[in-house]
Amino acid sequence: MSKETRSQHEVGSVSAMVLDAAPAAPVPITIEALADQNKVSYERLPMAEIVFDRLTRIFANDLRNLMQVTADVELVALQSVRLSVCLEQVARQHLLIVFRALDWDNLGLIAFDAAFVQHLVEVMLGGRHAGTNTTPKSGGFTSIESNIADRIAKLILRDLTSSFAPLAEARFKVDRIENDPRFATIGPVTGSGLNIVMRVRIEERVGQVTMILPFATLEPIRDLLLQQFMGEKFGRDRIWETHLAEELRQTEMNIEAVLDEQVVQLDRVLQLEVGDTLEISRGPDARIVLRSGDVSLFSATPRLTGGQMAAVIDAGLGRLADGPGDDA
Repeated sequence: MSKETRSQHEVGSVSAMVLDAAPAAPVPITIEALADQNKVSYERLPMAEIVFDRLTRIFANDLRNLMQVTADVELVALQSVRLSVCLEQVARQHLLIVFRALDWDNLGLIAFDAAFVQHLVEVMLGGRHAGTNTTPKSGGFTSIESNIADRIAKLILRDLTSSFAPLAEARFKVDRIENDPRFATIGPVTGSGLNIVMRVRIEERVGQVTMILPFATLEPIRDLLLQQFMGEKFGRDRIWETHLAEELRQTEMNIEAVLDEQVVQLDRVLQLEVGDTLEISRGPDARIVLRSGDVSLFSATPRLTGGQMAAVIDAGLGRLADGPGDDA
């Protein structure tokens, strides 16, 4: 092989290697792609987890009492998502119930899947026994199914009020029932909200309930939901505050009546003996200071009562100036 041929062969090999290692053509980046690719970033709401965990327990107990059967409710998901994503998930085979938060003047959504609605009808109207295969739902929901779902939705909203009670006053009311998610408008689709998914088991029947609460609805109590525990918002727990106040009232403390203070050389102090006299440069009616440790509490006037010296409080000092200690 000649040098020229060998050189062309080597150049061709290198070119082939470069072409094989070349990356694939980049996919065009659009605003829509970025919006869909990025997940909703929102701060966690620790108290929301407690509220909806409480809701599952209360709702399960009320279902047992209402239907007189074994019922269990499990919190499957609690996450921050876009409202458009939530509505897409419940776009088909869901009965949608829009409710209003009366105290927060905004809306929320409850979605019952078709299986759960059929289970409710079967149990409440004495239908097939548990374990029988459920026929897939086709078409819309009947008026009977809508009425039963409306009753269960009101039960959930009542339980939701009880779940929020330790945190804030909240009242909820069913606004309307929709079969089409296009008419179940609870906020802008570009907005975000809490997506709560509960799995409901009634005997052997399993259904799913989805609740969507826009962050705009939860905004009035956002600071409360950001708490790590009850009472954190104001930096105190009222039960502990009351207990602490009662214990403090029974606490003993030493109070000193300071007549005068002087700066004296250490040499003179070392020469003091029993019987020596220190002159006080204050008159008999001059005010004295009542002190606990290094903290000055009150200003008082000396008085002679029953042959003993007494201090009549006439003013508070420092932080206690506006406190109850101002009274004599």
